[in-house]
Amino acid sequence: MAKIKFTLDTRKKSKSSTTGLYPIVLRVFHKKPRFIYLNYQTSPEGWDSSKMKLKKSILANKDLDIDTINNDIYDKIHLAQMVIRDIGDAIDQTNVDNLVQLIKVSWESKNSSSLKQRIVNGITLAEWGGELIRRKEMFNKPSSARWYKDSINAFLKFNNGDDLLLDDIDVTFLKNFQAYRESIGNSKNSISAYMRAVRAIYNGAIA
Repeated sequence: MAKIKFTLDTRKKSKSSTTGLYPIVLRVFHKKPRFIYLNYQTSPEGWDSSKMKLKKSILANKDLDIDTINNDIYDKIHLAQMVIRDIGDAIDQTNVDNLVQLIKVSWESKNSSSLKQRIVNGITLAEWGGELIRRKEMFNKPSSARWYKDSINAFLKFNNGDDLLLDDIDVTFLKNFQAYRESIGNSKNSISAYMRAVRAIYNGAIA
């Protein structure tokens, strides 16, 4: 199982020649170790290794916005943990470099702040669902990828072939979708499967 932890890279080669400080990194270990570097530096005295956060009232941190940085670190460790959780048992079939890439992608997505901000920017069911499908395929989960694909296609067909914003999938839309699928003879189990998949895609966007 992969292990992740924020730490201070105190190796001699990592020490800044200008500030004398060390970078904060996410150490990812999955058969091999890898580091993901953040844009933050501090001294060994300024880093709380057990709580994985910057200390206040330390000279090396006097010009830093401690609360903002610590919140960012917390968000990043949470996102990395979610990536590992979503991969599940397929983690054994991938390598540490792919895992690092997925963690970075999750961080980049988080830069949009939240689902509300991404909705403002126009994220759609097909766009975000496509990203999740690529992840499932990368980690050898073809049945989950197919489930997502079939469900997205069912929703797009109901929407006259047009993509739709995640924010447009409200209770009324879902009830109309259900009524439509029932009218063309779909079983309750099939309809439920479509709706569970889209709910999972939606939840993945707001997590």
